[in-house]
Amino acid sequence: MLRRRLLVTLLLMVFAAGLLYVARRPLLIAVYRWLDVGQRPRPVEYVMVLGGGVETRPFAAALLVKRRLAREVLVPRQWDHAEAVHRTVPSEEEQTRQVLLRRGVPASRIRLIGKGVVSTFDEAVAVAEFLGTRPSSRVMVVTDDYHARRARWAFTRVVDHPRDRLTIISIPGEEFSPENWWRTSAGRLLVTGEYAKLLYYQLRYGDGVIWLVVAGLTLAGSWYGGSLLRSHLARTRLAATLADPPTAVR
Repeated sequence: MLRRRLLVTLLLMVFAAGLLYVARRPLLIAVYRWLDVGQRPRPVEYVMVLGGGVETRPFAAALLVKRRLAREVLVPRQWDHAEAVHRTVPSEEEQTRQVLLRRGVPASRIRLIGKGVVSTFDEAVAVAEFLGTRPSSRVMVVTDDYHARRARWAFTRVVDHPRDRLTIISIPGEEFSPENWWRTSAGRLLVTGEYAKLLYYQLRYGDGVIWLVVAGLTLAGSWYGGSLLRSHLARTRLAATLADPPTAVR
């Protein structure tokens, strides 16, 4: 009987592994596309260029301004350790500004916001503070497609009335796509990293800590209840043995 159960379990595991192997491509594509929550552009007052993508993001922002879908570009002031040591290359915000200028965005339409931002959440806070004095203004946020979900999560946490004032614009990557991201080292690193960062954001900025505490208390309660039950059963068996001791074998 035991051998039969082991054989059935082994066959089920082999079948599941074979099914995952056959369906791996659609699953991997779905893993990528779940991260992309980009929306269609719409006319707004500002377009925000998130840091970390100088090669693509400012170009998309300049195009939106050129097509008159946005009037001004917001660029975050990022923390840069090179300022405290020795400047050998332009800062990222300066590189972004130069791209915008070369793409036809007037200097008067480029605004630096925030101070020393180091994360997507810091950029969201900077935009929320900027829009706080402009209650009727709206913003489009330009980022990479695999980064769109985390960006939306962060901005919707801090921007007032995000449904009406916030639009996430996702742009495709140059090194990989949903159809081949797992075949490149950059794709594997960035896509899997986004899932890890989403979990981190939930724990640090969201309600993840509360759920962890609830889960911990539940596990602790289950363990404690199980211990009490085992102790009660042990005492019951001991009492039954003392009340009806086994007959000695002669």
